[in-house]
Amino acid sequence: MTQQITAQLLKGGLTVDASGNISATKLIGDLQGNVTGDLTGNADTATTATTADSADTLNQQTSINLSGTYSTHQLLVADAYALTGDVTVNDNLILGKLSDDGNDILIEGNYTFTTIGAGKVEAGYVTSSGIGSVDGMTGTLGSGVTLGSGATIDSGVTGTLGSGVSFPAGHVIQTVHGANVTVGGSTSSTSYVTTSLSVTIDPIYTNSMIEIEWQIPTTHFNKGNGNSRGNFIVRNITAGAYVPGSRQDAWFEGGNNYLYLPISGRCREILSTGATQSYVLYAKAGSNTFYYMNNANNPGYGTGSEDHQAQIKATEIKQ
Repeated sequence: MTQQITAQLLKGGLTVDASGNISATKLIGDLQGNVTGDLTGNADTATTATTADSADTLNQQTSINLSGTYSTHQLLVADAYALTGDVTVNDNLILGKLSDDGNDILIEGNYTFTTIGAGKVEAGYVTSSGIGSVDGMTGTLGSGVTLGSGATIDSGVTGTLGSGVSFPAGHVIQTVHGANVTVGGSTSSTSYVTTSLSVTIDPIYTNSMIEIEWQIPTTHFNKGNGNSRGNFIVRNITAGAYVPGSRQDAWFEGGNNYLYLPISGRCREILSTGATQSYVLYAKAGSNTFYYMNNANNPGYGTGSEDHQAQIKATEIKQ
């Protein structure tokens, strides 16, 4: 097999025998071209002495001897490093292991390390098992990444949490508000009819609890006129059914004077689907005409922006 080889060669020579085998030790310069055969060097020994400007392959050695001046950016890979002389580092010298095998990286000897200028000596692992920080990295964290209990998400982090993110039970996933209503309404029907209060929510999960809350600032009662009672209920339009426990009754058993009262309600249901859900507040009269969403200062139903507003919202809660 012919391969294209481009390499930074070190001090020494290059020999090609009659069979096409290449033997190289301490070359210098650039090698480019098509090379056929085996390239061998002195990196196959268990213990390799290195000096300034030498290099080894990524075959992890048992031990590498260190001495002299290191003036280029180099990565050495071994279980242990032995100082056989004083070491001077003018650039980056990385003393590494291919992975964390449970044993410390050993650096032994009675000689000294000296760094000059930007020179720096580092020790660590080549593979990700030895990376203790992702500071400055970019990309996507895989599905197997787990944030520990002490993890902090920085305020500068942006993005959207997808549907695969797990939240604890009781966590509020989202809240959706329906359009506020200021125009009054009334009904004489003794069967439930729709009001203008509605809200639609698109659940993130398939088994969430949906809690509906609604509020009407003013309802109008006058027993003398026969309009002393009314009822509300929330209907899930998507499911075609009333939400259990959502009925709210309102009535006035006083005299013949007008009475204006706020009324509100809350109900909830647990879904078995992730489909979009639409909820509408219904009302019916208990006697004569039931006036709801009325303006207390204007029985003819005010429509100004300062008037009371009826509201409804839906909240998704993780189960």
